[in-house]
Amino acid sequence: FHYYQNVCAYSYSFVWWDWERWEREIDWMALNGINMPLAFTGQEAIWQKVYISLGFNQTEIDNFVVGPAFLAWSRLGNMHSWAGPLPASWNKRQLSLQ
Repeated sequence: FHYYQNVCAYSYSFVWWDWERWEREIDWMALNGINMPLAFTGQEAIWQKVYISLGFNQTEIDNFVVGPAFLAWSRLGNMHSWAGPLPASWNKRQLSLQ
């Protein structure tokens, strides 16, 4: 297995990428034998669905989530309610990239 990237790279760099930039990265990974990249893109859209299924309302979710540049800390469990919420359009776009 050829593992690639870490949780922080997704907040610092990848969070701002569009499909064109991802396509270049995927090509690079394929050319370099990467077969186990992390896949965090779109994770927050899934978490939102989970939170709603657990009975949280949108306001509670919006008050808890962090903004895009702070997702690494949120995913590591040591930050919440900072520079958010994530717009629904952002979640939808990230999910479509995944």
